[in-house]
Amino acid sequence: NRGSECLLKPVSNIDFNPILNSEEWRMSHYQYEDDTEEFEYTIDLIKMIAKNLGGLSGRTEMLISKVRVIVSQAYLLSMTTDYSKEMWLEYGTTEGVCLEFDELELNFRMNDFLHTNENGETVDVYEKAGANRFQILNMDHVFYDQKYQEKILKPLVSDYLSISNERDLHDIEYIIALYTMFFKDPKWAWQKEVRFVALQNSAINHPDGFQKTSIYEEVPYISFPLFGNMRNPITNVYVKSENQKSKISKIFQSKNIPVPNIVVDSWS
Repeated sequence: NRGSECLLKPVSNIDFNPILNSEEWRMSHYQYEDDTEEFEYTIDLIKMIAKNLGGLSGRTEMLISKVRVIVSQAYLLSMTTDYSKEMWLEYGTTEGVCLEFDELELNFRMNDFLHTNENGETVDVYEKAGANRFQILNMDHVFYDQKYQEKILKPLVSDYLSISNERDLHDIEYIIALYTMFFKDPKWAWQKEVRFVALQNSAINHPDGFQKTSIYEEVPYISFPLFGNMRNPITNVYVKSENQKSKISKIFQSKNIPVPNIVVDSWS
């Protein structure tokens, strides 16, 4: 009985333990995510739209080049609204868990923390644009409908091909770059993905640290606290066994973090 306010993240034990040990959530650099090929899907869509509009190839390539640079500053956190065996087996492990978050609480926590400068001081992004670490912070559902994607991109590409004002071109580049982070091939619609995207300020462009994964030795990440003085954003934890449930409960208790509801689901 989940509403639209709940987001789910199947993770392996390897991923889950650092979350509780550091009491933070990490967003990985975009180029180290498995979805980089999906970025090329949207690039191909932009090329097709520009060609159909009769745009000059030089201007199209300039747009794509600028979008690539902007996206190279992006960090992602991917979740899903779908609690299913298929998602668990695809993105977790047989010994993994599935974390359920309150969407509003998690979104508020990220925005409150990420709108900070290098000294950890909160910055009003609207009053002091450029002073904060991140130029763009956004959370939305991923869009898989190609007709909808074309409807959004066509007027933006059309404007880009016809105007010459540098400021206007820059604005369109950022808008298109942001959309590329939320557009995916329709074949992935079963994932029902929700993404948190942070685009770093190029003037303050450095990660919080590096983490090892099963594929890469060092993956840059940015992080934000999950707990602290605010309400625990984890509403439920789904596990495979009673033994797992006991272990996870003890981890929360050892960190003096309120234990969320832990549900055993063996998929039997």
